[in-house]
Amino acid sequence: MLGHTRQATVADIQQTDKHALIGPVTAAQFLSDTLVLVAVGSFVRLYTTGTGELLGEADVLGPVRVHHLVVAKHPDAIDEGAKSIEYLVAVAGGKSMAFMTVRPSMSSGPLVVAPLIWQLSDWILDVQWIYAEDDAGCQRPPTEIAIVYAHNYVEVWSYPGQEQLHRIHCEEKCLLDRYAARFHGHHLSMLRLAAGTVFNKVLVWSPCADRASGNDRTVDLQLAGHEAASSRAVWPSGTDMGLPVHRRSPRERVGGKPAIATIMIIVLIIIMVDAGLFERADDIGGSAHSHSLQPRWWPARGKQGGITDGAMSTDVEGQNVASKEGIRNFVYIHPGTVVISTFSGYILQHALHEDTWQRIHHDDALISYCMMSASPDSAFIVCGSIAGQLTLLSMHDKERVPLQWKPHTEKIFDIYILHINDDEPVYEILSITWLGDLVWYRYDASTHTLTAWARMVPPPHTVVVSVDYDAATKLLVCGAREGALLVYAMEDVHTSTDMLVVRHAWELRRAHGRNAVTAAVFRRLPGTEELTVWTTGRDGAYAQWRVHQRTVMEEEEEETVSIELERVFYSKITKGWLERIYFMDNQVLLGGFFHKRFFLYNETRHYEMLSVACGGSHRRWRFLLGNAKLENTVFAFMRMEKVLVYTVAQSVEVASPPKLQANFHGREVRTVQWIATGNHPVLLSGGEDGYLCLSQVHPTTHGTSITPYCRVKAHSSVIRASALLEQDGSAPLLVTCGGADELRIWRIHIDPSSSSTGHAPPAVSIHELSSCPSTNASTSIKFKTTDATHIVAAAYSDAFVRIWSFSETTKTWRCLAQSDAHQQCILSCAMAWMHGHPLLVTGATNGSVYVWDLTSVLLHAYKDACSGEHAARMHSAVGHLQPALKVPLVHQSGVNCLDVRVQPSDGTITIATGGDDNALNVIELAATMDHPRQLLEVKRITREPNAHASALQGCRFLPSSTNHAVVMVTVAWDLRLQWWQLTRPNMDDEHAASDDTQLPVDATQARLHTTSKPNAATSLALLHSMLLNVNDPSALALLDTSTTVYRHHHHHSERDMDRASTPSPMLLAIAGMGAQVIRMTPSSR
Repeated sequence: MLGHTRQATVADIQQTDKHALIGPVTAAQFLSDTLVLVAVGSFVRLYTTGTGELLGEADVLGPVRVHHLVVAKHPDAIDEGAKSIEYLVAVAGGKSMAFMTVRPSMSSGPLVVAPLIWQLSDWILDVQWIYAEDDAGCQRPPTEIAIVYAHNYVEVWSYPGQEQLHRIHCEEKCLLDRYAARFHGHHLSMLRLAAGTVFNKVLVWSPCADRASGNDRTVDLQLAGHEAASSRAVWPSGTDMGLPVHRRSPRERVGGKPAIATIMIIVLIIIMVDAGLFERADDIGGSAHSHSLQPRWWPARGKQGGITDGAMSTDVEGQNVASKEGIRNFVYIHPGTVVISTFSGYILQHALHEDTWQRIHHDDALISYCMMSASPDSAFIVCGSIAGQLTLLSMHDKERVPLQWKPHTEKIFDIYILHINDDEPVYEILSITWLGDLVWYRYDASTHTLTAWARMVPPPHTVVVSVDYDAATKLLVCGAREGALLVYAMEDVHTSTDMLVVRHAWELRRAHGRNAVTAAVFRRLPGTEELTVWTTGRDGAYAQWRVHQRTVMEEEEEETVSIELERVFYSKITKGWLERIYFMDNQVLLGGFFHKRFFLYNETRHYEMLSVACGGSHRRWRFLLGNAKLENTVFAFMRMEKVLVYTVAQSVEVASPPKLQANFHGREVRTVQWIATGNHPVLLSGGEDGYLCLSQVHPTTHGTSITPYCRVKAHSSVIRASALLEQDGSAPLLVTCGGADELRIWRIHIDPSSSSTGHAPPAVSIHELSSCPSTNASTSIKFKTTDATHIVAAAYSDAFVRIWSFSETTKTWRCLAQSDAHQQCILSCAMAWMHGHPLLVTGATNGSVYVWDLTSVLLHAYKDACSGEHAARMHSAVGHLQPALKVPLVHQSGVNCLDVRVQPSDGTITIATGGDDNALNVIELAATMDHPRQLLEVKRITREPNAHASALQGCRFLPSSTNHAVVMVTVAWDLRLQWWQLTRPNMDDEHAASDDTQLPVDATQARLHTTSKPNAATSLALLHSMLLNVNDPSALALLDTSTTVYRHHHHHSERDMDRASTPSPMLLAIAGMGAQVIRMTPSSR
């Protein structure tokens, strides 16, 4: 018997309802060009294809997952212009089938589900509506329905009478593989079936042919050739009953074309200098139907020897031209004009559309080497020589005398030009040499004058490859080739008339690993004054950094500004390189190289906008972006002393198709947490795909929705468990752990004010604070000790319990203590406080439960934090832990889940455990103080041996529990969510009970005290049970909506347990293959 029957008690559950569901999409069916049905679990949802609006949803099959949606062809469905269109749909999954009517014109309740669910004899693989033989055009409603089962037989039932008319077997007795069976035809006489078997064959047979004989049907055709079991069979479209067989070349590509997000016309232009000859090839691009182009090389034309292009011939005649002339470098100043430098020191301007050339400058210092850079508005260019000389050439006023100055004595490695204020003609020019200083000059275009500004000294072995400047904070950020990120404070420089030497105020090595930081851009978040830095790197990732400026008092009472960049976001986009980041039309665009192609990726809308087969590995390349639609966009690069130019002449933006359901987790979810913030709670989940996902649970017109809006690749392997700490006045901290020796701590920033109106998700950022040294954690829990030091208790699969101290200030970890007392893999752990003592409870695969007193460990950690010796003692000896209490053989096998509840008033600690043996156990401990120790002993163990039909995966105590009635909820692989009540006796009854109910601490016979004992002092009764729609549930989290304090399963303070609970809705999140939220309303006491 599962639980004990009883009368209603104070802990009764008034109402439980399925609040929201997200999971794998198992079926989809178009009703028309504008309507589509989608099945998620047992729910069927109706969407519009134009906007993705949810019109309605219904729970059709209860706990059974839907796999088939079959729409009947009747006049109402064909006539889409009718005002009252109705669609008859057969919904099947597992061994169940139901019917529903879809009425899109009904604003409320467009999905009407028939109350009767057909329970059939075998697993359903396909369903087909059958029409009368004289109804060739399927103009009348169907009268029968055909069903094919997993054991390769067909049944025909009458509809709606639910009478079996025929059962037809095939002569081939075999098992069909999964859903590899498809009907063809809507009349019995023309019905055919293609079925894929587990023997790597496809059988084609007619179920209703020769029905009078009563024999098994013969196989018309066997298709062999699959190297594995067939998993899907599809009939081709058409009215003929033949089975077409198509031959194809071995090199022919099979598959659909990729979706087109943007239509554009790309023109390829080649500019080349070969033996003194300039060449502009004709336009060869034409209309491009895809985003990938192969360049065509055109031979040079014209007379050889000398520069012969128009007006340039007389200017260059007689000059000292290099024996092999060619293009040395180039810049693009706007879409129609390119400026190049030649090996002989010429600076030439070429108009692409007019095909004209113009000489701008010649300098012997630029022979064989010329570094070039153009201002953002194309007002001028700056050229750097091998001797360290800079030359400024005006593009708007060619009559202006070039400015020349020599800030370096070595070869100039790169030049950066910044235009901070568009309203002022003032520019910042920065140049750097290889392993040299970064020199800053200010150029005033109105007066054509230069001002020496500053000389920045990078750290040793650091080459700057990207810079940006913020005028408001007077900060200069630099990215280095070695992966370093530097920040310079320029406050003193702007108040001085001399060029000062400035050293970096902040440095971070390996900001993108060992890869170059290719772009660093300042950006203020919309609607706020918060300053951030966005970086890209050759690790294929981009990151967002928050700038912190703090005023620090020195010993001489002088105020100094401390600068720090805190990484708040990191996302890897490609296996190649990311080189640039652009902000256009409120969209984030990323440019980079991968697989010999240049690509432009829209990070905001998540699609690749442009791909050019350029070959990669370019010495010089330029990308000029017009807008987010790629209008007037140019990509140019050098290859073999030639300049190839790709121009996007026209662009037409195509609206992105609506996303009916955002990506949640592609694999099983292993941990889930609630974050109470803003108008609607946030669900945090981690799974086997290694991603952390933040989802908003918010009401919609047709119920409640779970909408994922932030996903971060947190681990390279599975995220096994997580622990959350919410701190008053600061952002919550999150610890995640799992496979591949990963244990990491994160900070979560959520701005509730950003979602104050409507149902927009709040602005959120997740960034990693630190990663722990090599571990193999299976689950974890943490709690706070000081303002900057935290304790993480981690349970490991190697049977160790390790206590870590993490310093938030120094970002360092220290192992305080460890123990392998379990001698078995540890599966679960939880924590509670009793009489000021932190207690850790762990469960292992041998069914034992250990309780650990961490008071001494916390005292040592607190002393180190107060003395500032955390970092100094990182490599000190690790202490040894001893369990304060051992309770063996609580379960016959692994302890999969546990939860702890403390009652300080009478010193009772209640531990609920669930295991692989399908049992639910409740251990009650008595805690007494013996300063400075706390003594623990087992009072009783209450056991429900058949709590579920399969292994338990989660258990939680509810806040509505009282001293004499403790309520808990459990979930197991049998897809049941069950509420239990542990009823305790009054004190007088407990003293009157027999002495055999009091168990010693080390008594192994403690397991004998179960609810099946007639004179048991406690009882464990089943209150309520409901079926879930999430397969393989593995995580359970509880949120009490009556308070903003998050009541997660690892941290229960004395204040939380003693406070009076009021009847308020609670949310239960169950995660597995998807996630489901259950809304629960407990009764008042």
